[in-house]
Amino acid sequence: MDYIKRFLKFIRFKRFFRYYLIGIFFLIWISFLDINNLLTHKKLNNSINVLKNAKYYYKNEISKDSLSLYKLTEDSNYIEKFARENYFFKKKGEDIFIIEKRIDEWIKLIKWFYPKHLKRLGK
Repeated sequence: MDYIKRFLKFIRFKRFFRYYLIGIFFLIWISFLDINNLLTHKKLNNSINVLKNAKYYYKNEISKDSLSLYKLTEDSNYIEKFARENYFFKKKGEDIFIIEKRIDEWIKLIKWFYPKHLKRLGK
């Protein structure tokens, strides 16, 4: 009885074998060989995500700039603060000291002093 069941399964498999082959060929064709294959879709989805992130970033920048523009048109104290911070304006009798941040040098120092901790953090 067991042999008969196996034989019937084999015959069914053999009868539908060409359909299985055609199906597998179709899946391979769609996945790898077609113009719109999976790799192309993955690259396009990545570029869409990059563009969405850029859109989000620029919307935030526009909102910050519009708020700054509103403050500049309305508040005279903010105009003075903005001029001092961005264009280094000063009052009469004042001295301005410009302090530059050198982040690269700090990172090199941290890497030199704490190499084991950075490996744990994955940096």
